[in-house]
Amino acid sequence: EAFDKMKKRQATIESGLAAMQTWLQEIDNGQAAQAWSDSAASFQALASSDNWTAAVAAARGKAGNITARVLTGIGYHEHWQASDGTIVPGPFVAARFAVTGDAGSFAETVVFQKTGKDTWQAYGYEAKPVAP
Repeated sequence: EAFDKMKKRQATIESGLAAMQTWLQEIDNGQAAQAWSDSAASFQALASSDNWTAAVAAARGKAGNITARVLTGIGYHEHWQASDGTIVPGPFVAARFAVTGDAGSFAETVVFQKTGKDTWQAYGYEAKPVAP
């Protein structure tokens, strides 16, 4: 039974990570507004599409075109504590990436929430420049 539970959790992580990578590809391709539209309502409530697009450009813009993204950490969570302290049911997959562009690098943290039977949506995103 424990092995089956572990296999199910691994499949859930892989499913969340696949959705996350598709979403990140939208951002990499300059489609931040589309990525915002594809995000969870709680994510959208934090900023308008225009503000989100501007924030992504500011956080990632100096790196230039993305040439590599390396997964540096991943976690699975049954629940997530929101910024207001409430506990939000999951599951959630949180991942950290080291991202390299042709003009710089940044660290990326992405949180995805399973919002339906086969649906994952962005719940959180942060990009921080890495000093050269």
